[in-house]
Amino acid sequence: MDYGFVPGRDRYAKILATVFSHRGTLVRRKGLATVQGFVKHLADPANRPQPVDDLLVGAHATSQGTIQMKMFPKQVGNDGKLTGTTDFEILSQALQLPENSVKIPDSVIDFVLGSPITHSFHFKGCNVGKDRTDRTRNPESRFPFLLKVQEALGSHVHVTAPKHFHGLTPHKLGSFEYMCYEFVVRMPARLIDTRFEGVDTRDHLIDEFKALAYQFVNQELVPDDAWGGWLPKNVRKERRTQVPSTLGVKYGRVSTVLTPQQYRIDTTPIQFTRKYPSAAEIPPANDWQAAIRDGIRALYRFKDEHPFPVFERAGYKTFDDFWNGYHWSIAPSGDTLIATGRRYIYTLLLAIRDQDENLIFNFYPAPGSTHAAVTTALVETDDSYFGSV
Repeated sequence: MDYGFVPGRDRYAKILATVFSHRGTLVRRKGLATVQGFVKHLADPANRPQPVDDLLVGAHATSQGTIQMKMFPKQVGNDGKLTGTTDFEILSQALQLPENSVKIPDSVIDFVLGSPITHSFHFKGCNVGKDRTDRTRNPESRFPFLLKVQEALGSHVHVTAPKHFHGLTPHKLGSFEYMCYEFVVRMPARLIDTRFEGVDTRDHLIDEFKALAYQFVNQELVPDDAWGGWLPKNVRKERRTQVPSTLGVKYGRVSTVLTPQQYRIDTTPIQFTRKYPSAAEIPPANDWQAAIRDGIRALYRFKDEHPFPVFERAGYKTFDDFWNGYHWSIAPSGDTLIATGRRYIYTLLLAIRDQDENLIFNFYPAPGSTHAAVTTALVETDDSYFGSV
């Protein structure tokens, strides 16, 4: 039997909990809020009257290798503050101290040294299983974040996660699970007078999408004329809507389900600081950019030899691409240089459909429903939809 864990309480988490309940046993207990707690719960045979098959865990996530859940209590981020977000560095902390460990005991998964791995840890959340930006880097690995999750869990389970936006739509008949493309254009902000702005014209943005040569899951190129139909007339404003997607089959009278169709704009800035012994030792203004750039480059998580450097997490192949992908504003404050990087990220989000324009989905019927479950459209072993290690 599969055992599932969803620590969140928002709409996505509630629907995901119903999906996990359909697939196996959902573990919910007062105070249970971390993967470590979930693993400890399963380590007690009294809490798992049936043998464990696979583990199902879900939370919001991003392609930058972050998941909105805790691995262990009192997680501390790069800024030295407690955080509920898990990234590559948090996973490293889980491996460094016994009190942070999330290792799954071999007894839980019936693992015997020298035997093949037979159990999986299936994570559900958007994009965290996406292929890395640059597969030519050394060491080469398509899924460095998933590999780190696997290592933190003890290396005796397979780990899978969605490559795309993970969508869930509730209905009185049951829950529909599907995925959405997220086509993304990134560009540095432009300083116009005293304002920061993004793309100058709609045609410019269309050309940017075309240049990236995006593909559908069947590896066909997105036609150039598709972008104009998907983008809103005013590309300076977000548009988040729900549209009917045809199912290709009927559930009673239901033949469509609402799925997201969104145009998003993200302008969240990033900030770095470089501290000097005194204000007098801050270099001249002409050297500020070089000083900040060198300071960032010296951080291990930005180095080429890092298994999953931050510039790749941000969507760039090299550190130079990362640096040039932002507009940098730098100013001194006492003995510290403060740098703010600004960029615009434009995202088109569209449900993944088959060649007949029908939604590709799994269906989990509500209790008492006479409709059969559909669990073969999105399978964790399908490389088109899931990353796996």
